[in-house]
Amino acid sequence: MKSTNAAELRGWLDDVLATASTDSVNPESPSSLQELALVDVREPGQFGEGHLFFAIPIPFSVFETRFRELVPRFTTRTVLIDQDDGVASLAASAALALGYTDIYVLKGGVEAWHEAGFNLFKGVNLPSKTFGELLEIAQQTPHISAEELNQRQLAGESLTIIDGRPVSEYRNMSIPGAGCCPNGELVMRADTLVDNPHTPVVINCAGRTRSILGAQSLIDAGFPNPVVALENGTQGWVLAGFELEHGKEPAQVSVSDSSILASRRDRVNQLARKAGVEFIDADRLEEFCSDPHRTVYLLDVRSQQEFQTQALAGSRHAPGGQLIQATDQWVAVRGARVVLLDSDGLRVSMCAYWLRQLGHEAFVMQPQYTVEQLIACAETKSFQTASAVSLHLNDCQSITIDELVKGGKPISDEYQVIDLRPSADYRNAHISGALWSVRPLVRLLELDKTVPVLLVGDQQKTELVSSDLQGAGFHCLRLAGSGEPDASDQWRRAGIPITESVATPADEERIDFLFFTAGRHKGSRADSLLYLEWEQDLLNQIDSQERNSFRLV
Repeated sequence: MKSTNAAELRGWLDDVLATASTDSVNPESPSSLQELALVDVREPGQFGEGHLFFAIPIPFSVFETRFRELVPRFTTRTVLIDQDDGVASLAASAALALGYTDIYVLKGGVEAWHEAGFNLFKGVNLPSKTFGELLEIAQQTPHISAEELNQRQLAGESLTIIDGRPVSEYRNMSIPGAGCCPNGELVMRADTLVDNPHTPVVINCAGRTRSILGAQSLIDAGFPNPVVALENGTQGWVLAGFELEHGKEPAQVSVSDSSILASRRDRVNQLARKAGVEFIDADRLEEFCSDPHRTVYLLDVRSQQEFQTQALAGSRHAPGGQLIQATDQWVAVRGARVVLLDSDGLRVSMCAYWLRQLGHEAFVMQPQYTVEQLIACAETKSFQTASAVSLHLNDCQSITIDELVKGGKPISDEYQVIDLRPSADYRNAHISGALWSVRPLVRLLELDKTVPVLLVGDQQKTELVSSDLQGAGFHCLRLAGSGEPDASDQWRRAGIPITESVATPADEERIDFLFFTAGRHKGSRADSLLYLEWEQDLLNQIDSQERNSFRLV
């Protein structure tokens, strides 16, 4: 198993980012100098408390199921990062077993990186969040405070408030009077939400990034109305003492007039080209996909409904607004090619315009190559970006609740019960006698190989832990359906003794949960203030390498 140290890794990052800053990549140079994936294999709570700026989170608890999707090419140079506790080595063994060939472990983990003089960052989606802050300053994105917006609403002024978050987030909480149109759809739908070209438009999200990006997208795309971002989003609204609406169902938003879309498409295409985006055809895409030395991501930026109705084989759904807000959830390899797909040629250009400025090599299909046309082309061309990877897990036998209670004996007398559900769910209710754990910690439990292990949790996590344990000589069963939200209710109805534990596991043991500013989702004023302060302070934390990874137009 190979390893690298902090200084060497920093050098690799410098090389990759320097290569990415040029308009073209030398096809003769080794792939190891063109691409690099930094994968943090710690659990969400650990990752969110301090990680490398460019690190991508793939927790070891679900490593194999996400790694093959985010790092699709087997020969990509990949560095795995942990807390110097052996988890990265476990993940490296799993990656090698899947067929990956260029896997490294960072010696000393995140602490070694910090001790070498490099920063660690709290929170998630660091590059995207930082880009939003940098963009606001560079473009002087206009904004409005919650107090001023509320005052203008009370005065009866004509305003259009558009929430740029996904529908699920809008339903959870929204500003009174706001409609919903996810950021990725704004450039092709926002016109239908305003009554005239003079009505001020306010774009909001939960915090800052999507408010800034949504507003600037409309401004750059030539939207005729005056557009502003709501400063600090719904959190700023609550901090100002105003109430949010909950459970509101968004209205259907239609597509703008075809003549408007044609004009806007031309403008956005010009923006994309100015940012360095290249427009390619099906032959070029096939060439990309057949290149063994480069990673290709095929990302479909349309709505979920469109993607589910018809999609190109091998592509992944990445709704445009979320792709820019959290790019690291879809693109793990620095220096990879990112090819965007849609059915209208407008949303892809807007996304590519931002991705290019985020430092990624983004490509857009030429207008005639919509998703539908590419599907037709796929009958004669190959657009497969990576070989399928099959997980070779040991069989995990399932057992139903009825079978579990049939013997009439206490479950903890017959099995060693390990609950792999979220720690919050375990605290609320778990099978009496069950131990809470996550995959990287299961190996530390004192288990008896002569007693069967009963695993409780969703299918992915239980199958992976079952494979680990069976490889170590244990006999495992999985409780079928135990990952359902109402699992504890099912257990109660079946007569299985249930226990609540308010303080177990202890907070310091809950590595699956990110405590950092988590209270803001429940109305904590202190956490909201801390989150907004953290977001606005990101520019003060990054170094020249991290800042220079962006390419603002």
